Amino acid sequence: MQFVRDHIPSVHTLDVLLFLFRNQTRAVTCEEVLAHTQSSQAAAHECLTRLTALSLVEQTGLDGHVCYQYRPEPEQVREIVRELAHLYDERSTSVVRLIYAARS
Repeated sequence: MQFVRDHIPSVHTLDVLLFLFRNQTRAVTCEEVLAHTQSSQAAAHECLTRLTALSLVEQTGLDGHVCYQYRPEPEQVREIVRELAHLYDERSTSVVRLIYAARS
């Protein structure tokens, strides 16, 4: 899957993207991402910054907190991420291998 090779540099980034995808009806804070991924604040922030730069995630403000919401453009990207989420649910090992193969 070319999208993974081009835009997903790590399993952690994929985990953050899929967390946001699965919670797309609401904005989430970096703290919520941290709680889900159990990663460092720096790693979570790096992933969120990358996903925002790729126009997969929109950064917003809510009650004085910086929040992030899954909002990719165009619709074609939404479908790719939907397929990626399904593939990861069905064959996570294959997706992880693809990520590592793209980085070697």
